[in-house]
Amino acid sequence: MSLLVWEWVPNISVGSLFFEKKININELSYNVIEIEKPNDEEPWFTYEILDDKTRFYVSNGVLNSVECLMNFTYKGCNLIGMKTNEVINLVDCKCYIADKWENGSEVSCDDLNVIFWEESGLISSVSVSGI
Repeated sequence: MSLLVWEWVPNISVGSLFFEKKININELSYNVIEIEKPNDEEPWFTYEILDDKTRFYVSNGVLNSVECLMNFTYKGCNLIGMKTNEVINLVDCKCYIADKWENGSEVSCDDLNVIFWEESGLISSVSVSGI
């Protein structure tokens, strides 16, 4: 179970991780491992915070995006596990289904730079980036 609370400030930060800012992996207070180096398809480093199921992506030393699978808090609510329609109402932004598959969908809200990954009507993870 995640002990970290990832409070989202749209287009600014998730917890203590700030978008479009230089990030020094060695100075983070989290137990972080590098899980993937840049390649032709994905030109960024991928890091994971151990025991938290949170990944973040860094290009040229700058935080690009964060993906949360256990905890993603907005306005005091953990969006992971909430009903998709409740989340869309809470963020109060134009959202649309960008992709759909058998048991889920990708719900995007471009103004907030967020993607809600939905399975069986519930949010299963969230990917978010800065401006």
